[in-house]
Amino acid sequence: MRNWTIALTLILVLSVFAGSLIAQENQDENSYFYSILLSGSRAGYHKYTIAKEMSLYNVSSETFVKIKMGGTEEQLTFKEQSQLNERFLPIAYNLEVKSSQGVQNVTVEFGKKSAKETIESGGETLEKEFTPNTSFVLLDNNLIDHHNFIMQKMDFNSTERQNFEVLVPQVAQSFEYSLQIKGEEEYGQKPVYNVYGNLMGIEIFYLVDKDTKVLEKISIPSQNYEGILEKDEITDEEKTQIESQEILEPMVEKLMIESNVDLGNYQDLKMLEANIEVGAMFLEGGEYYLNMENQTFEGSIDDNWIKGVVKVDPMTYRPRHEIRFPIRDKFDVDDKYLLPERGIESDDPALIEKAQKTVLNANTLWGAVRRINLWVSRQIEYKITGGTAKDCYESREGDCGPQSCLTIAFLRAVGIPARLVGGLQYAEGKFGQHNWVEVWVGEDPGWIPIDPTMGEDEKLNAGHITLWIGSGTVSPSGGKMKVEVIDFE
Repeated sequence: MRNWTIALTLILVLSVFAGSLIAQENQDENSYFYSILLSGSRAGYHKYTIAKEMSLYNVSSETFVKIKMGGTEEQLTFKEQSQLNERFLPIAYNLEVKSSQGVQNVTVEFGKKSAKETIESGGETLEKEFTPNTSFVLLDNNLIDHHNFIMQKMDFNSTERQNFEVLVPQVAQSFEYSLQIKGEEEYGQKPVYNVYGNLMGIEIFYLVDKDTKVLEKISIPSQNYEGILEKDEITDEEKTQIESQEILEPMVEKLMIESNVDLGNYQDLKMLEANIEVGAMFLEGGEYYLNMENQTFEGSIDDNWIKGVVKVDPMTYRPRHEIRFPIRDKFDVDDKYLLPERGIESDDPALIEKAQKTVLNANTLWGAVRRINLWVSRQIEYKITGGTAKDCYESREGDCGPQSCLTIAFLRAVGIPARLVGGLQYAEGKFGQHNWVEVWVGEDPGWIPIDPTMGEDEKLNAGHITLWIGSGTVSPSGGKMKVEVIDFE
């Protein structure tokens, strides 16, 4: 089964809606209704009520969205209960997410100097504590009320950049969110502020009612999302007519960068030198990774944008000294590269059993690595799916991310340290986002890359431009990303 809530959060990070205020008789309680549009078509709705009681705000919301991921349909329902203080800072938060996969509950309790989060899903519990540099603002997946509350905190008399530390509970991580007022205009016969936001390189555009500070329209061009104002809540009949919209394939297309030079067959590339301008964002644990044995980078990183010249050579590996397998001595490497993590279920009994069978006759470490890489390359059909290692194994299909996660899960399950890396890969005239794997094979030479999706292990082609370690993504920003080839062989 697909891990829908995680996959959707990774892709959207924050969602796009537009709406109108439906006034209530009680002036201390207001209800809002928004349409969710994906690729120009209605894919769901979001509605919420905010009621003031003394100096506190009580918020309840419901979100419904129908999506397709790689052609597979899913319906998601989000129900939120939260409490804010008079400055629209969160005090308590609870979100229930329902899908065909089951129920996920997210709870956050906010103290004066920290926040404690609990995520319960599939019988597992994740707990985490955050200590912000400033006060947290909520910005969770599919919840437009959070965007509205951020607008309430903005100073609309200033055109300077305003930064907020936002907590995204569904991925248990905080980010810096930069916003700036770009001017005023007319929208729907109303005066509105034009507000620009940048979250880890993703551009978000808001139109905000000048009088009420309520959002009238939001768009994220890089993700084909926009919100269109609804004057009234849609009818029950209209809700039944909502059609699911594909989210992965349009996103993948947005992550493709045209090459200025035809490099031919990527497998034949012996050297690549290029000037790059690429946005990148990570989930927790991700970090930039630009210089290594077969790659050099000279340039800068500013506001999550990588700008500079990268030179890549093929990575060829043939072990000079074979390490016996099964491994007897503990490697001098961080234990986290041997442990399960979100999306890499190396402790799952079915994955452990399959990994052990795959390496049954291997007597060297590198032999075990190659057997696992070959199994994933041959047995997993390439399909844009998203999802986890377990999803990929059970369905026998997945794109580069799930295939890499499955390879890592197998390797860790048999005691071989492995980690996820990513960046860009050249193929058929374009550079596209890609993930692959690095394996620790001892102090000398250390980390060695393999690519299960392309079936490469002894030699990794020079079309791989490495940008990060861990869970990351390039973040397109209005088509501004570029890879300009300087030289190649």
